[in-house]
Amino acid sequence: MRRAFGLWLGMTLVTACSSLRYVPVTSRAGSGGGATAELQRIDLRLDDSIVPQIDLRATRGTKIGTATWHSIDAAPCSKGAEPKLMRIDERVRWQEQPVDIAGSHRLALQFASDGIWNWRTLFGPSALDLELITNDGPHCLRLPAAGPEPEMAFDLENHWSWGYGVLYQGTTRAVGGLSGRFVFPLSFSRWMGPVRLGVMSGFGLTSCRTSVCPPSENQKSNPVAPVLPMGIEAEWIAVQSGTFALGAEFRYHADLAWPTTYQGVETRFLHGPEGALHFMLAMPPMGRPGFPMGPRVLTVGVEIPVGLWIDATTGERATIIGGALTGSYWM
Repeated sequence: MRRAFGLWLGMTLVTACSSLRYVPVTSRAGSGGGATAELQRIDLRLDDSIVPQIDLRATRGTKIGTATWHSIDAAPCSKGAEPKLMRIDERVRWQEQPVDIAGSHRLALQFASDGIWNWRTLFGPSALDLELITNDGPHCLRLPAAGPEPEMAFDLENHWSWGYGVLYQGTTRAVGGLSGRFVFPLSFSRWMGPVRLGVMSGFGLTSCRTSVCPPSENQKSNPVAPVLPMGIEAEWIAVQSGTFALGAEFRYHADLAWPTTYQGVETRFLHGPEGALHFMLAMPPMGRPGFPMGPRVLTVGVEIPVGLWIDATTGERATIIGGALTGSYWM
């Protein structure tokens, strides 16, 4: 199971272009060497980098040297992990010599994620140190960074996610000559705690009985018709234990289908309520102490939906039941 999750996680990370954005729940500020600084947020790309964003205000004549991230018990500005890149007001700092930093600036310290995220220091209290050089010598400005204590935690700003999947549902009887549907759904959702609210669409096909749709030459199976699925959905994550999660989902779907009947191309509108159980592998509730994750970051799963398919014109209806492979990732 871990290998399957790792493979899926790697594939999903290729498609997920945005960073996870973490905002401190309490102020992380510090001062030293005539300068003040505050940690505004940490941007995380699991496959690339972890980037603290710091607002810095310094007096005239102040220069910045190195930056380090290490345990809060380490001596100030002692040896620790150093960023592979430093940006000052979106401009990359190329020179290794101290740089003038007088005034107000935004620092972005880009650390390699494999050197920080997988680093044992993040499992305890840690600090960011900035080496500052002034006319009276070197100083160390320390900022509390992260830790397992509640006051050192972060809020995850990413509340939106994309969903995708492959869905097949069969019907207990034909509705207007149409039976079953094979759909590639796409969804766009907003998370509010353990609840996800979203809209979905996609594309798909449905089977049309030969009594309604003429078969083409040499066609042995029923002809098919294109389907445009649409709907609204709500999901509640009822249980999560480690990387396993169980969701209960309700949606109301509305499908437009265009079967080619003996009278020509017709438009059918089929709709109905639907409920589903969603078994999924998800990111653990906490990626590291103080860094929340969970299903709104990444999921892959299997869904078992059951519902009604109702013809809006004739009122014919049938039960639909099937299965789906699903996935989602943050925005």
